[in-house]
Amino acid sequence: MIKRFDGNQTNSLMNIWLETNRTAHHFVASNYWISHYNDVQNALKQAEIYYFEENNLIKGFVGIISPNYIAGLFVLQAFQSQGIGKSLLAECKRHYFSLSLNVFIKNRRAVSFYLKQGFEIESEIINQELQEKEYLMIWSASSIEAQSGLLDFKRHSSKTEAIIRSKD
Repeated sequence: MIKRFDGNQTNSLMNIWLETNRTAHHFVASNYWISHYNDVQNALKQAEIYYFEENNLIKGFVGIISPNYIAGLFVLQAFQSQGIGKSLLAECKRHYFSLSLNVFIKNRRAVSFYLKQGFEIESEIINQELQEKEYLMIWSASSIEAQSGLLDFKRHSSKTEAIIRSKD
């Protein structure tokens, strides 16, 4: 079940963040993630976060900052390829008209995943801190979903909420 972060899940989310970054980004030194741990923990308070919980175990989460930027999507390795990441993205897509994110090019599995979820590569950039190539990827509901007439959008200050209508 997908739930919204209320601050009580910080330790679980941080453990997932650290473990998945170490696993997915083998090309980045582990101490890099450890050195950013406190900054990320503080950033959780400012982000809009949805997490996936099953049997009282948090298996993954997604964090959105700015109006529509996905700062990260993290699913524990043991639970990957089970639809959790797809479900978390679907939740984000319900609330936002468009989304963007950066992903390391060397993280081919993530690049492939985002392409399958309808994201497009907007540009290639260099992460200045790590000197690693990244893609800036974007997704917009204005294409297929809006044209099909299945989504209505309501503006809420800096975000857009999508309301799914039935085909009837």
